[in-house]
Amino acid sequence: MSIVINAKGTSVPFFRIGKTGITLYQGPVDPSLTYTPSNSDLWVNTLTNALETWSATDTAWRAPRLADLHTPEERRHKGPKPHSAGGSGQGRG
Repeated sequence: MSIVINAKGTSVPFFRIGKTGITLYQGPVDPSLTYTPSNSDLWVNTLTNALETWSATDTAWRAPRLADLHTPEERRHKGPKPHSAGGSGQGRG
């Protein structure tokens, strides 16, 4: 049996989430000065303690909007799962 460890994230200030996902950068220096960010990539700016997202349209980092932040669950379903009001009156035990 063999184990494969992706240790790349320990030696560079970024890592990609999945094979085609966004790249998450971290550090006090603008990553676009060294790397080529893609639209919606995230930067944890440790100098200002801010989370920023890359806008390919503006070619600049900006504060993320709620429209920029989606979870896989939100992408599968058009809305939140309905909650039942009340209950059956029976406890769990």
